[in-house]
Amino acid sequence: MKIKTISRIIAVIIILANICFLPITYNLLIKFNNPLGFKIIILFFIVPIHFFIISAVLAFSKKYEENQSILGINALALF
Repeated sequence: MKIKTISRIIAVIIILANICFLPITYNLLIKFNNPLGFKIIILFFIVPIHFFIISAVLAFSKKYEENQSILGINALALF
C-alpha cells in the first residue's frame, strides 16, 4: 500500500473517533457540573484528541498526501 492510502485510512479513523468524542466534550462543558473537579481531569485527556483532526484533514490535501510526518502524527493519534 502507498503512503497516501494508509494516511487516508488512518485519517478517516481519526475523524470518526472525533465524531464520537464531540458529544462527550459537549456534555462535559455544558451539562456536567461536578464540584469535585472531575470535569477538568477528563477534559485534559479528551481535548488533545480533537487537535489530531487538524493532521487528519491535512492528510487529504494534495500538498501533504505523501508526507511521512503527517502519517506519523496520525499514527500517533491512534495510540
